[in-house]
Amino acid sequence: MAKLYFKYGAMGSSKTAQALITKFNYEERGMRVWLIKPSIDNRDGADAVKSRIGLYANAYVVTPDKDYAQLVDDNIKMLRITHGNGLELMDKKMVCEKWGIDDPSKIIDLLALMGDASDNIPGCKGVGEKTAVKLLQEFGSVESVIENSESIKGALKTKVQESTEMIKFSKILVTICTDVPIETPISDLAIKEKKVDEMLKIFNDLELKSFITKYTQKSAPVQLSLFDNFSTITQAEEK
Repeated sequence: MAKLYFKYGAMGSSKTAQALITKFNYEERGMRVWLIKPSIDNRDGADAVKSRIGLYANAYVVTPDKDYAQLVDDNIKMLRITHGNGLELMDKKMVCEKWGIDDPSKIIDLLALMGDASDNIPGCKGVGEKTAVKLLQEFGSVESVIENSESIKGALKTKVQESTEMIKFSKILVTICTDVPIETPISDLAIKEKKVDEMLKIFNDLELKSFITKYTQKSAPVQLSLFDNFSTITQAEEK
């Protein structure tokens, strides 16, 4: 996506960019320590997610980013990181109720209209979440909003008409590609034997004291839980 729009996902400063580069280096080191092979180059990581997890009967996407909600279906749920270090388990019904849409895929249209500051998605200038929801409830999709913009009343009509191209472009940016070709076998992505000494070096560099404690105070091998550092998990109602 960065090739389409240089501001996509950017944080706005060279200082921050350098910090992110350092972060990515640690992420790759961590993956290799856990013997997970990094396999996706020059792609938004989200693009690879659905291409892989669609192969599993049940899968969870753990992220605070609402754009990932578009991936939720009968087999995929979203564990959304919330304020207070909790996790919110979201199925299709909960995604729709939370954002006022009729299907998780409509999160694409919602963000195309309201934008997303965290990823520098421009959206329609002057349109927030509430207005975007109302437009989708009335017209059903971004394309229908644009096509029927003459019927929109007041200043909102002008906003939509003046932002038509940016709305279309935002939808492209927000849409997660679900057919990324991935040649790496699934077995290579599994967590296998861990190199504890190398892992402790990374934890020490990043000052992850609680992780260090777990690995040094127990004689038996420790399996870190994905959810150990989250205080609560809110369950969505199952259908």
